[in-house]
Amino acid sequence: MNIALIHRGSPAMGVVQAPVGGEVWHAVRGELAYRRDGHRDTALRARAPATAPLRVAASRSHRDARTQSVLDRMGQIEEVALGSSLKFCRIAEGGLDVYPRFGPTSEWDTAAAQCVLQAAGGALLAADTGKPFRYNRRESLLNGDFIALGDPDLPWRDWL
Repeated sequence: MNIALIHRGSPAMGVVQAPVGGEVWHAVRGELAYRRDGHRDTALRARAPATAPLRVAASRSHRDARTQSVLDRMGQIEEVALGSSLKFCRIAEGGLDVYPRFGPTSEWDTAAAQCVLQAAGGALLAADTGKPFRYNRRESLLNGDFIALGDPDLPWRDWL
């Protein structure tokens, strides 16, 4: 489950709940990101600087030649398979470093998790512009290609 509040085109609040296990991640723009365990919140911080091997969220069901090419250019990596917005949350926790996605997603797939990731120090960037995703700005609710990073200083443009 993903719930986001968008204000002036960017996520102002986000909540992500895992369908299995019920884990909850939440954040408010300008504040910290948290993971709720039972009745306790733990503050999150993405891993920066990221060091080799990079832990990369790579979907096997959405693997295409472009994704494989990017993974090959990253150098030493450890691939981890996970479900959609949970990838962002694992990056926010410091358990993953990178999630490249070249294929359709919808705004509701990314907005809440983007808020959590950014509050933890990471970034969700459009692959073509390098800018954070903006929402409710186009006729379509489909996102373009992106890369999610725990450490925004990683040389991600070299991989594309």
